[in-house]
Amino acid sequence: MKKNFAAIIALLLALVMTFAVCVTDEETPETPPAEYTVTFDTDGGSVIAPVKVKEGEKVSRPADPTKSGWSFAGWYADEGTSTAFDFGKPITGDTTVYAKWNREMREFVVAFDSSGGSAVASQTVREGSTVQEPTPPTRNGYDFEGWYADRDLTVP
Repeated sequence: MKKNFAAIIALLLALVMTFAVCVTDEETPETPPAEYTVTFDTDGGSVIAPVKVKEGEKVSRPADPTKSGWSFAGWYADEGTSTAFDFGKPITGDTTVYAKWNREMREFVVAFDSSGGSAVASQTVREGSTVQEPTPPTRNGYDFEGWYADRDLTVP
C-alpha cells in the first residue's frame, strides 16, 4: 500500500504541475508592441500627416512634399538635414523626419529687339545671373547707340 500511496502522490503532483502551467500560460496576457508616432516636418512644404508605427516595424516613405520655388531634396533624420533618414531601419521611438529643400533657380529668356537691325540671338539666363552684352546689331545708315530696357529708349 505504501508503494501505491507514493505512486498516487507522484501522479497527483504531476497533474497539479501540468494544470498550473496551463493556467499560468492562459492567464498571462500577451503585451502588444509599443506604437510610436513618426512626424514629417516639411519646413513649410505641403502637409504630410503623422503615422503610427509599431515598435520594430519600418515607416513607409511618403510621397514627396511640394513647396513653391523649391525642389525637394530628400528626407533627413536631423533638423540640420545632414544625415539622410533610413526608411529601411526599424522605428524604436517617436521620430521626426525632416524635409530638405533646394532653392529652384528659375531661368528667364532675354530677347533683343534690334529695331530693324540685324538679328540678335536671345539668351537664357538663370535667376541671379547677368545678361551677356551681345554683339551690336548692324543696320545700313544707322549707328548703334546701345540697348534699352523700355520701348521709349529712356532706360539704358
